[in-house]
Amino acid sequence: MFPSMDVAHADRLQTAWNGCLEYLNGRGLMLSPFFQGSKQPAQYNPDFHPFQAPFPICAFRPMTLRDIVFIMNQDGFREYHRRFGAKYEAGAFAASTGLPQLYQRAAEKFA
Repeated sequence: MFPSMDVAHADRLQTAWNGCLEYLNGRGLMLSPFFQGSKQPAQYNPDFHPFQAPFPICAFRPMTLRDIVFIMNQDGFREYHRRFGAKYEAGAFAASTGLPQLYQRAAEKFA
């Protein structure tokens, strides 16, 4: 949390997120900034803005299997592949989950 950050400057969290995303993803960390007025859309609904919060805050967490939908850079994909690639190669996920298709698209994009 950033309790002393003026809400008018909270969009700086988005700028910081943009600047460190590849570094963090490449180390298996996920970061999401939340603040009042965030314009970041939801993954599957551009009209929904879930990253709104009454005060500026960042959430950090370890990368998980379902994060394939959020991988947007080569370092992030390398780390995702290191963690979960063997499961995809073993056919551990049904096509109906959508995960194999997302993984394949990311592999082609970041190969």
